[in-house]
This record gives sequence, structure tokens and C-alpha cells, in this order.
Amino acid sequence: MEKFFIFAKDGVFYTEYMKYKEDLKANRIVFNNLREKFGIEATEYLPRKEYLFIVPTLKDEDKFNEQFTAERHDNGLRKFRRYSEVGKAWVRLVRDTKVPQKPNLFRYINGCGCWRERIFEIGDILYCSIHTDYADIKLDNDVVEMKASEFYKLIEDNQDGHSS
Repeated sequence: MEKFFIFAKDGVFYTEYMKYKEDLKANRIVFNNLREKFGIEATEYLPRKEYLFIVPTLKDEDKFNEQFTAERHDNGLRKFRRYSEVGKAWVRLVRDTKVPQKPNLFRYINGCGCWRERIFEIGDILYCSIHTDYADIKLDNDVVEMKASEFYKLIEDNQDGHSS
């Protein structure tokens, strides 16, 4: 089963999602400042309050090898040791910055089991689709269901940077 909908702008999920995007932007600024200070080439990272993970380039691997933990995580992620020069700087920099945490959709929509979700914005409207093997998803009052054809038309119209 798949459902398509729009989140109400005055709803809880919409508000939390927009806050998440603000936190993400602020965190990206902190990361870019750290990149510049230490000469980190990587652009992909996973922020945590106590640790920083990056997907290092070959140059980063060479330059920071002693500062990484021995573990190699999924998708090439490497974690800076907490007490390394970069690790300590990261903890200091994010002390007053919220680490972004994407709101969990199923706190707001009644359903269970495995699912796939797609959330995106066009203008200031937040769209979502959920695909699950379970028969029933109960939508909150904060969402307005839409037809699949309307949903896919929106995607198609906005892939090339234009809208109808």
C-alpha cells in the first residue's frame, strides 16, 4: 500500500521538519569551518555531539589516519578519535549547536512494520509518500491525502526546475 500526502504548515511534523532543516544548515556551517581550519577535503559527514564521522578522501585518509579510530563503518565513514585534535575541536564547536535529528514520521502517522518514505519540499509545501506492506496507514489530522497521479505529476514537473 502506498499513500501520498501534504503536511499541514501548522502541524507538529511540519514544524519539527523545518527545525531539523535549520539545525542541519547551522551544523553544516560548523562543519565547513572545521574543514577549512584543518584542511579536510571530505564533504560527506555524520555529526554527533561527542564524535565526528566523515567519508574521507584519499588525501584525508593520509593526513588524518592517526586521528581516526581503527573501525571502518558503512559507506566509508571513519570516526575521528574523541581526543584527537580534530575530535576535540569538533566537540568544542558543536557544544552550542544542536546536532540535527530528522523527525521520525511514524511518531505522527499510525502504522507499523517496514516502510519506505519519501519527503520533499516544493516551495514551502512539504510532501510525503509512504510505501508499506501493511494494509492500513491511518493519517493524522496534520496531513492531507492526495492522489498518486497528482503526487507524481508534481515530481515530474519539478525535476527540470519548473512547476506547473
